[in-house]
Amino acid sequence: MRLQSLTPLPLILKGFGAFVPRVIYINLLKTPELLSLHNDLMVTQETSLGIVYQTSKNRSFSPHMTVAFRDLTQPNFRASWT
Repeated sequence: MRLQSLTPLPLILKGFGAFVPRVIYINLLKTPELLSLHNDLMVTQETSLGIVYQTSKNRSFSPHMTVAFRDLTQPNFRASWT
């Protein structure tokens, strides 16, 4: 996979989620294009760069965009999540 050959792909937002008690994120719909990009990146990471992250091989792909994390205290998380 070459970055120069990639074309933009639409990201479809689908609701909010959280990693309680510190992270709020927006879910992304698992479109065929996004799944293909994820697979290509995993293969390239392993074959071209020699990077193997075993944990990611054993868990499902959960595409999301983090919107609150670093400065989100637990009280602010509760207020923000509602």
